[in-house]
Amino acid sequence: MRPYLAEEWGNPSSSYRFGSILKSKIETAREEVAKLIGCQTPPEILFTSGGTGSNNTAIHSAILAQPEKRHIITSQVEHSAAVVAFLIIAMPCKRLANSPSTFAPFHWIISPLPDTK
Repeated sequence: MRPYLAEEWGNPSSSYRFGSILKSKIETAREEVAKLIGCQTPPEILFTSGGTGSNNTAIHSAILAQPEKRHIITSQVEHSAAVVAFLIIAMPCKRLANSPSTFAPFHWIISPLPDTK
């Protein structure tokens, strides 16, 4: 994948020929990583462009995996991208329920553990 990260980069979702080549290379890499770590299906492997996207994907995936859980325990030394994600999650907000005019409360508790060094 190294050449496609530095020298031959482009948009794998685009319709031009080079985009389809990139998409094929990414899908091959996804299949290889899935085999390496024992995933049941390659789509379980997500590639992000950096740490912020990775943090957001991991945090939101954990929330979606267990939506009944409303308490997140973190540390005071988290990356700023994770802190921002937790602050947004903890904001009292409303979520669309069954109809466009019906909203329900959606609350999370975020508990940062102290740095014990």
